[in-house]
Amino acid sequence: MTEFEIGKAVGELAARISMLERRFACGRNCMAENVPFALFGARVHNQTSGSITCWTGEPKPSTGNKNLFEVASGGTSPSDVDCDHVKDLVGQWWKCGEDLLGVRLVVVEPSGAVRNAECKTASYNQPCSSFLEITDDLVQFSSSVANRAKSLFNEGNSYEKGCSGFVSAALNIPWEDANSLMGSNPAYVGIDNSYTGLTIGDIVGWKVNGGSGHVAVYIGEASMKFLDVRQENSAPRKIINGYSPQSLFKSSRF
Repeated sequence: MTEFEIGKAVGELAARISMLERRFACGRNCMAENVPFALFGARVHNQTSGSITCWTGEPKPSTGNKNLFEVASGGTSPSDVDCDHVKDLVGQWWKCGEDLLGVRLVVVEPSGAVRNAECKTASYNQPCSSFLEITDDLVQFSSSVANRAKSLFNEGNSYEKGCSGFVSAALNIPWEDANSLMGSNPAYVGIDNSYTGLTIGDIVGWKVNGGSGHVAVYIGEASMKFLDVRQENSAPRKIINGYSPQSLFKSSRF
């Protein structure tokens, strides 16, 4: 194995550890942020134009006392139910998550893509085949945020809500303001353009009490360290170095 291959492998492992740490931190903090969740599993939000099927190991009156239940278009699975598995538009089952490593909101996007699930399974009530498969999906989710942000940057459209509108679009979620996107307990990552502990696709920025704060997407490339929108009704821009002299923080939610 060459030095480059070793370095790449170490970098990928560090990214996976960072994602798991962030998921565990969310498990401690998301309750305070009013993030919808089920403690041992996940809630599923359906952005498609039709209904989708979920499976739970603990049916309740809210699911008609059935293991298999439907989530309507634009709806979210009941708050008292662990949606352990969800079926996408082509019939593929996904394991949403059943552990305490994080509070999960799984989103079935308008295209039918499933975001933030752990892994694909042959049917419902099936585990992921390996720990590596779970962490690969976590890294894939983070990378998808960065890729979507770059696509939006290349499109060059203006965002009425400024930075928060752009980052919400990169996350493919309904609009939230910058303070909300940063979460209740953002982690300090550095100052004066020197940052540590960041993974490609991280949401970064700072909060302002009584103000709007600022958010950006960490890209991690030499010519494009961050992508953001400077002000309302403006197009995305790339930040090459950083936000000196502003202290920078990593969102506790994403």
